[in-house]
Amino acid sequence: MTPEEFAKQIRAHAQELRRAYADRWPRMMRTEAIEHFHEGFRNGGFTDTSLEKWDVTRRQSVPFNGATGKYTPLNSRTGDLMHSIDGRTEPGAVTVFSDSGHAKYHNEGAEATVTPRMRRFFWAMHAEAKKKHGMGNPETEFWKGMALTKKSRIRIPKRRFMGRSEALMKRIYNVILKDLKRLLNN
Repeated sequence: MTPEEFAKQIRAHAQELRRAYADRWPRMMRTEAIEHFHEGFRNGGFTDTSLEKWDVTRRQSVPFNGATGKYTPLNSRTGDLMHSIDGRTEPGAVTVFSDSGHAKYHNEGAEATVTPRMRRFFWAMHAEAKKKHGMGNPETEFWKGMALTKKSRIRIPKRRFMGRSEALMKRIYNVILKDLKRLLNN
């Protein structure tokens, strides 16, 4: 196709291209971005140019019984963090975000003050584990240790699950290019 033929094609499909740019492509980008970030949860890491696995959690290193010990970092029984990822489209643009209150702490890492409310939670988890598994169980001892810790702050390590990604940009580029070719071939 010569440059003149290409320009003629663009003029012939100008209205359709404007609609795609303003509405369809942002929706396609939103879908691709959300799916890309969800795949990160399933793979246990963040993919920029390659998969960067998340560090192992203490919950994984202590042999918790049942399903609790089997979840990968940032995953849980409910999947709340993964399912909090959403997107908003505007003409020619898309914004992907997480509406979870603790998403930023996991994505960027943080230090948290150990509050009396946290200690009560640790004791409640200890009581639940004790009732389920008895004393001396690693899970029971883990929660007891968390409740009795002398530390006033705990570190939440950075486990990036959202952000700029080369793999995502390539994925979006391919989806838009495929749709552009479809438009121009009609």
